[in-house]
Amino acid sequence: MPLSDKILVSKIIATNEFTSFIDAARKYCSFIESHEAETPRQFILLSQNHLLSLYNLGNCMILMEEKSDKKFEIKLDEQEFQKSLHFIADRLWDYRYYWYVFDPTAKKKDTGIVYGDLYEDLGAIYKYLKNSLLLYGHKSSDAKQNAVWDFKWNFDTHWSGHCANAICAIHYFLQKGR
Repeated sequence: MPLSDKILVSKIIATNEFTSFIDAARKYCSFIESHEAETPRQFILLSQNHLLSLYNLGNCMILMEEKSDKKFEIKLDEQEFQKSLHFIADRLWDYRYYWYVFDPTAKKKDTGIVYGDLYEDLGAIYKYLKNSLLLYGHKSSDAKQNAVWDFKWNFDTHWSGHCANAICAIHYFLQKGR
């Protein structure tokens, strides 16, 4: 890793935005893994609170120019992931499926309505965050560089849409349940 990248990684890691994001990511993963929400309504309310923080903090993170060339095989255990998915599915009850416009900024008249799934949204966000957290926890500076890059890139290109759609869907589920 070039010296300039080491400085950049250490500067990003030291920012309040990054440390706040890491804290929010850990709290979300812990929430999913802890299986503490007792009712579906409590689960989606707590999920929405976590997602609001993650979305806001993800937008504030800095994208590094590049990842390290070194590859790491640090991944979430598939059995643990399936266990977390079962918890999500068990807690969603009737709060699972929703409709949304895939790209509300499209210029076409018929942009199409898409079927959304909170199970998929919450699970995908969990998997991206958990894998990056595992990589970030590795002692190697190359692993940390890759994790820092992954956090922002995965947010920007993959799970921010899941997050925004889930926040909106949960808002309406909670409004209907008053």
